[in-house]
Amino acid sequence: MSIMVANTVITLRMDNALKAQVDTVAKELGRSRAWVINKALVDYIEDVEDIEIAKQRMADPKDAVVSLNDAMAQL
Repeated sequence: MSIMVANTVITLRMDNALKAQVDTVAKELGRSRAWVINKALVDYIEDVEDIEIAKQRMADPKDAVVSLNDAMAQL
């Protein structure tokens, strides 16, 4: 059973060099240009959200900062 996901068509402008890079990646992965662009956007948005969470946590005095060495020692 497959789940139907609603899609929206979006038109965008990009320079020719970026389009060529997208096309190269799509060809290498055996995927469509749309898949590559969607994947890139999803990954970028996740990164931005993670950065915002990190900034909020760093600004919260109640949220302790743990050094890498301390974190590794806890593992």
